[in-house]
Amino acid sequence: MKDILHRTAEIIPATRKNAPVTHCITNPVVTNDSANALLAVGAKPIMAEHPDEMPDIVRVADAELLNLGCINESKMKAMINAGTASLKKDIPVVLDLVGVSCSTLRRDFAKRLISEVKPKIIKGNYSEIYSVLGMNADSKGLESLTGLNEKAVEKLKCFAEKHNAVILATGKQDLIVSKDEIYICGNGTARLSLVTGTGCIVGALTAAYSACGDYTASALLAVSEMGICGELCENIRGLGSFRVGLIDALSEFESSALFDNIKIREI
Repeated sequence: MKDILHRTAEIIPATRKNAPVTHCITNPVVTNDSANALLAVGAKPIMAEHPDEMPDIVRVADAELLNLGCINESKMKAMINAGTASLKKDIPVVLDLVGVSCSTLRRDFAKRLISEVKPKIIKGNYSEIYSVLGMNADSKGLESLTGLNEKAVEKLKCFAEKHNAVILATGKQDLIVSKDEIYICGNGTARLSLVTGTGCIVGALTAAYSACGDYTASALLAVSEMGICGELCENIRGLGSFRVGLIDALSEFESSALFDNIKIREI
């Protein structure tokens, strides 16, 4: 357990030192907050979306986020172009499966991106992850606080190994799965669900961190950091102030806060 914690903690100063350029094709609901969150942790955001400029944008990028929220034909073309350029440049791509559980278009497009772009980290809530894997979205095994659906976890592990990717499934308990490691993180507060886009911010942070550390640790840092920051802001009055407080907490987040507050176990 000490190994994963140290690998995760090392990414925090590395991000501030290296200032990874993180290109995000994301949904308009979260563009501003995602950019500010990236700045808060020391990364440099680019939020460009025109399909024809993707090769030029990726040329200066260190990591790529493809977020399927509010997609349209132009964004889909931009994602293919950016993902292809990222694969050629060999920089990490994070795919955030926003909305795939309720949209055949997004689900089919996600499968295309997984096949053609080969994202290093695939993120989504449990329903979204289940949907892409063709599993029963009504299953509650992975979200159980008292036990895990071993068959579902095994399918996630096989999927991670098949696609050489880390799976980040978010919920009351967050699950990080690679072919070699599986961790459960229990940080967070119900208030996070009352602020639009906190999950999408986790995707953006994951992309930035993936340029500065290994992919399992990057996913764990992003999701645990957001959860811990939410806990630290729990008593801030008003959701607007809570939202601002999250950015403040991200900007002040140190390795000591991770070690002191992370709720993690390995399975």
